[in-house]
Amino acid sequence: MLSQEPGFWGRLLFGRSGAPPPPARCEESGSCTIRDLRPVFEQWDSDQSGTLELDELRRGFLAAGIEPRDWDAAFGALDADGDMHITFEEFEAGLGPEQRARIEAKLNADGVMASLYVPPEKWEEARTAAERQREEWLQFQARREGNGVKQNEILRREMNRP
Repeated sequence: MLSQEPGFWGRLLFGRSGAPPPPARCEESGSCTIRDLRPVFEQWDSDQSGTLELDELRRGFLAAGIEPRDWDAAFGALDADGDMHITFEEFEAGLGPEQRARIEAKLNADGVMASLYVPPEKWEEARTAAERQREEWLQFQARREGNGVKQNEILRREMNRP
């Protein structure tokens, strides 16, 4: 008869209780629970503002495999108060079942997507040509001026300008 006590490696990795049992599948248990999407929301919130902006939502949808044809409609449905920022509560309440299913299919054991990689052919540039040109000019100036201290000084001075 085998002992129920976990071995050395089991105790080292999982403590005295041993490895957790495998999760029950929906077919076996008869009831599927809806996964908490807060970790995904926080993963998509790249600027850590606590809300999703349109570009963050688009990037997340692309990474989840949601097609771009209805993004604006989805953003309108998710942005309940119309302030152009989606809170987690709005995200949970306004996410459609097919969108939720696509997102949940991409989640790993930690409840986040393994990667937010989007193929280059699906990229959309959110910055204007003037913004891209200004960033390139700043980088050129910083390289031209020389050392790192001077570069940081130039970037700090220029980035504080309106």
